[in-house]
Amino acid sequence: MTMEKYNIFFDSPVGLLSGTLDLCQTECGLTGHITMMGRGTNITDGHIMDDKRDFYGTVWLREEEVPFHAQGVLEDGMLELDMNIGAQMFPLTGFPVSE
Repeated sequence: MTMEKYNIFFDSPVGLLSGTLDLCQTECGLTGHITMMGRGTNITDGHIMDDKRDFYGTVWLREEEVPFHAQGVLEDGMLELDMNIGAQMFPLTGFPVSE
């Protein structure tokens, strides 16, 4: 089992937004949770392979559940992640949380 935790950031038009990302890779697949602006969503599928992260889930947006897909690369201690929600792409940067 592989567990990873990140503090994530999105540079939005209204300023820097922060959140958290938790990933758990088991033999059965990838699960996890993303929280941003006080709202959370579950990661329901995906994988961690070497330095690549690829996962799916649904997010509550404009009073409906919308699927999302995120993929990224862990490089030089940072996770550069592109999260696609509908037709919009949101670039996120994550920093590993040491425990």
